[in-house]
Amino acid sequence: MKHRIVHITKATGMYGSEKHLLTLLPALTRDYQVACIVLKESKKPVDDYLHLLGSAGIEVYPLVADHDIVPRTFTQLRKLLCSITPALVHTHLIHGDVYGILAATATGCRCIVSTRHNDDTFRRRLPVKIVNRLLARRIKTLIAISDWVATFAHTVEGIPREKIITIHYGIDPPPCEHPAQSVRSALGLTEEHILCGITARLVEQKGHHDLITAFALAAAQCPRLRLVIAGDGPLRSELEAQVRSHCPEGSVFFTGYRRDIGDVLASLDVFVHPSRWEGFGLAILEAMALGIPVIGTRVSAIPELVGDAGILVAPRDSAALADAMVQLARDPSLRHNLGRAAHLRYRTMFSVANMVEKTAAVYEALLARV
Repeated sequence: MKHRIVHITKATGMYGSEKHLLTLLPALTRDYQVACIVLKESKKPVDDYLHLLGSAGIEVYPLVADHDIVPRTFTQLRKLLCSITPALVHTHLIHGDVYGILAATATGCRCIVSTRHNDDTFRRRLPVKIVNRLLARRIKTLIAISDWVATFAHTVEGIPREKIITIHYGIDPPPCEHPAQSVRSALGLTEEHILCGITARLVEQKGHHDLITAFALAAAQCPRLRLVIAGDGPLRSELEAQVRSHCPEGSVFFTGYRRDIGDVLASLDVFVHPSRWEGFGLAILEAMALGIPVIGTRVSAIPELVGDAGILVAPRDSAALADAMVQLARDPSLRHNLGRAAHLRYRTMFSVANMVEKTAAVYEALLARV
């Protein structure tokens, strides 16, 4: 009989950890009965995410958690876990950790795993570090999505090194439902244009301000350059104002949130991801999977992900970022070679099968001790 595994996470949209679970959990159903408890906010519905999980064969249990600390949510979660009686609980993100680890402990679950998805700056705050160190006493294994995050969890958060294992994200290439020219045509672009782009939330972490500054410098040297910014977030109006002030008119396109992310990526000549910090960089891996040459920042886990299959620059260095954009815009052979190298690195190191196999090995090792 298959063991019952419950994942607990918080979702406010469709971002890196959500995409990760949409890949990992369906693959785990081959060997386990898998359920996912999703903490959500009333004003940020995630119906699409819940539907995608359910349609993939995952038992889905949404719980409302509108604030950081909601005793009622903890009580509901504990009762839900008692009714499900999982053999193992696997938590994600800070809210999933706090609610999930405490609730699982209260129900007597002896196999608790947590995944650390990012090196968020808030995790450096002393109260958060204290909470995470206390929670770490209750877990058996902490899965870090990169060696960088593993080091961060140990040296900054104080998690015992022997509890940490690195399991990289694995993905399937994002689907491309339409020809690459369809997105470019919709933007009014021709074959002569060199299209750079980013797919990410419009938040400080992703470095959009640095990108726009760099693009303005690059476009002055290479008028054929265009930039597409796919994604939405709290910085959108601020970023649009920056574009109006600094970039040539009609050279930058904001698309908002897009479901057809594969089509957007396939339309690009260059993918640019100037993060200021990054636990992994799932959007980078999606571009690599499609053979798109990548420019990233030399920060956090990005060098570990890109290796020598892309161009890396210092974070917040818009001049260096502009130089890299111009270099790739003027050298189609370099774009081709870096795209091929990126795809090969993706196939070799970041397969779904590898991620699932290593995750299941963690589960089996813990369940064998119960």
